[in-house]
Amino acid sequence: MNSYSVKRHYFLWARQDCDWCVQAIGLLNKEHLSYSVFGMDEEPELLEAAKKNFKWETIPIIFEICMDGTTKLIGGFTDLEQHLEERK
Repeated sequence: MNSYSVKRHYFLWARQDCDWCVQAIGLLNKEHLSYSVFGMDEEPELLEAAKKNFKWETIPIIFEICMDGTTKLIGGFTDLEQHLEERK
């Protein structure tokens, strides 16, 4: 693991049948980044509440948590791609 992956952890609200969610998880794996997935397949009401709470209408919903305690909404898959590219 590189130093970047140790300092950050990603949280994803996702569903198994979501291509964008699968791609986001694949990208995090490819980059060897630490992440957790909140599977929403059996929790449609909770997913809708998360979308409303985070003001994000699509899935996945991706957050970055840093060791200093800061939390940042990254967005969806394409936002994650851009975020990781900017970090290089």
